[in-house]
Amino acid sequence: MKCLMISFFILNIFYSCISWSSFYKNTLASSDYDCCIAVWDASTAQKTRTYQAIHLKESIFKKNNSYKYEQEHEKRCWSVDFNNMDTKLLASGSDDSRVKLWSTNVAHSVSTLEAKANVCCVKFNPTR
Repeated sequence: MKCLMISFFILNIFYSCISWSSFYKNTLASSDYDCCIAVWDASTAQKTRTYQAIHLKESIFKKNNSYKYEQEHEKRCWSVDFNNMDTKLLASGSDDSRVKLWSTNVAHSVSTLEAKANVCCVKFNPTR
């Protein structure tokens, strides 16, 4: 655990939230000021998955060989939380007024909820 905390400080990244998985004991998720959500293995202090602000869609347009990009969080991410029932599911909240749902099995968000204001905190219902 000491190594993980040291890596948080050495990397000069401003983390806004850390959430431990209640099912996978050595797994945590982080959100940061650069619109990034990361899943970490605490036993090795390594990222196992990173969700960036923009991800590449799997489809490629054949006409002009251009790639299609889909916007993820556009502003600072404030909060992240693991779902206790669906243990691979995460939620994140951001200044872009969006709640994003993520699956640790997928390289991009699986759903987006639009809010009317900044989302400073996300939390799953612990009994559902």
